[in-house]
Amino acid sequence: MSYNYKPLFIIKNFSLDTNPGGIQSRRFVKALLKEGIKPEIFCLNTKNQNQKLLQEEIKIHYVNEMPHKYFFSIMRRLFPDILYLPDIQRFTFLPFLKKKLNSLSLNEFDWIHTVSFSCSSHLAGLYLKSKTNLPWVAQFYDPWVGNCYRKYKTNFFRKLDEKIEYQVAINADLIIHTNEIIKKDWERRYGEIVKNKIFVLPFSYDVKSPVMNDAKPKNKKKKRILYAGNLYLDRNLEDIIKTLKILKTKVPDLEEKIEFVFIGNVPSSDKISVTANNLNNLFVFLGQKPYKELSEYYNNADLLLVIDAPAKENLFFPSKLIEYFLYQKPILGISPTISATHDLLSESGHTWIENGDISKMVEYFMTLLNNYDAFLKFDHHYYQKFSPEQLGSEYLKLVETFILK
Repeated sequence: MSYNYKPLFIIKNFSLDTNPGGIQSRRFVKALLKEGIKPEIFCLNTKNQNQKLLQEEIKIHYVNEMPHKYFFSIMRRLFPDILYLPDIQRFTFLPFLKKKLNSLSLNEFDWIHTVSFSCSSHLAGLYLKSKTNLPWVAQFYDPWVGNCYRKYKTNFFRKLDEKIEYQVAINADLIIHTNEIIKKDWERRYGEIVKNKIFVLPFSYDVKSPVMNDAKPKNKKKKRILYAGNLYLDRNLEDIIKTLKILKTKVPDLEEKIEFVFIGNVPSSDKISVTANNLNNLFVFLGQKPYKELSEYYNNADLLLVIDAPAKENLFFPSKLIEYFLYQKPILGISPTISATHDLLSESGHTWIENGDISKMVEYFMTLLNNYDAFLKFDHHYYQKFSPEQLGSEYLKLVETFILK
């Protein structure tokens, strides 16, 4: 296929092997190549970068970043709100990115496309839009203002952050979010400004990923529950620990019948709480694992777990759900009622329980131990909604309708 379109893509995490945004963005770009879209990509220059990032098919510009470990530590103590305005990359990455962009001729590109996280990538889009007047697509893998992990201490900086997002909202020609929950949130806040230019494109699976059809329990003696991803702040083990304390009173030999395996970062506060409640024999903390090794852990699990932070509305689409759907195992989501997790699991026939509903969690795990087959009546074809072919095709339609009209 001859390539017809050449956009400029800014995806900071594109080169990061294990970063969820990096994984999803590489799948996205692969899907676009099949649709005749051949972007040039600006991303972080890192020693951990994947050496097979489509270099033979597309041009990648690697951008340096100022080391910010000590800067972050100092600012977190003195001016913590500045770190959220909208993120630390505004100071450590954006200046280097702008310098690189200014050294190039931008007339050859058909449009600009920025992807967050980091949100400061959209500030580069805003800058290029004013400089070139090229059409601009702003795509959000994570929320910005509605991100429940970004907690301002001062009203002044919170209002300033809202004004910056507003500038992105009114100046972008096309806005893409991952789910309907965040789309509705933006429509409530911005009304007609975004109503006709905001659309949903979910994440996708890798076309090379295996699709597993055997959902029968792998472990006859002990049910294995897998959580793949990082725990952070309010997304923690509090509900699981409370549930297991009750389960231990109901099932005296519980450690012989169930175990929780966590791949990713788990805060020391969670591990301390596990120890303090005498639950160490029920948990396995494996730390970070290369993405290519995860398939084995998915295959050996009996249940896949999602934990969202409690909030009135959770605007995130957990990318781990795409992997979960592929492996044909029961899924339990612990999440607010208004959330993408709730909607996706309810629609696919899996189970969702609201944060803090410990009695329902106890009931769920008792059923898991005694009647596993009760959880196998989900939609085994649901993963097909997230094919890369569908993602690429939908994006091309949006671009041709709103950008290249």
